[in-house]
Amino acid sequence: MFLWTDLETTGLVNYSDLPLAVGIVLTDNEFRERARGEWVIGWDLGDIRATCMDPFVEAMHTKSGLLARVLDPATPPLGAVEAQIAEWLRAQGLNDTTEIKKRPPYAGNSVAFDRGFIDEYMPRVAAFYNYRCLDVSTLKVIAQAIAPGAREWCAAKEGQAVHTPLKDIDASLREFAHWRRELFKPEVGCCPYFAVTHAGPALTGGVPSTYEPCTLTPGHMPPCKP
Repeated sequence: MFLWTDLETTGLVNYSDLPLAVGIVLTDNEFRERARGEWVIGWDLGDIRATCMDPFVEAMHTKSGLLARVLDPATPPLGAVEAQIAEWLRAQGLNDTTEIKKRPPYAGNSVAFDRGFIDEYMPRVAAFYNYRCLDVSTLKVIAQAIAPGAREWCAAKEGQAVHTPLKDIDASLREFAHWRRELFKPEVGCCPYFAVTHAGPALTGGVPSTYEPCTLTPGHMPPCKP
């Protein structure tokens, strides 16, 4: 399973900025959705002002309506939201006492950012995650480095983030499906034993895909793990 996670915050620095909203989508190992949840965290206006939130970020959260929800006195504070998320994760059959390597990994775009805020502000939630992660940004960076067509595809997607947690997770899932389809061809087989000599047509603008066996053999490289 994977815990696709996205946060909205007052800024980029986890030790001085504040988390405003959290979204989580739980998928199975075939990336089929099993459950989703979204939580807004209540803060006082003084707490928000103390972060010196950038005007661009403030305008973004005002436009989405998030800032008004954060400042609503009825919105639960950080501690209550942390407890709600932990209880929700337990309701999905997850356990914070499970051996760490058997817990579901973080997944999403630039997940180190979101993980930093979860670790800083919600340690009881962080306890449900694996130390590993599936970062869609890594696939994007690889594709942009090896295939010019990928840079054009990424450029067309710039600025399309909605900046609400669940909608941004849905966008990450769609992007992951794209890279999974274009970068991991089923005819290649287990990746350590093959070398890609040309990227797929969707990434190069029409160059056919060809694959050559790698010089590595199963005796020299462990098999892929599912």
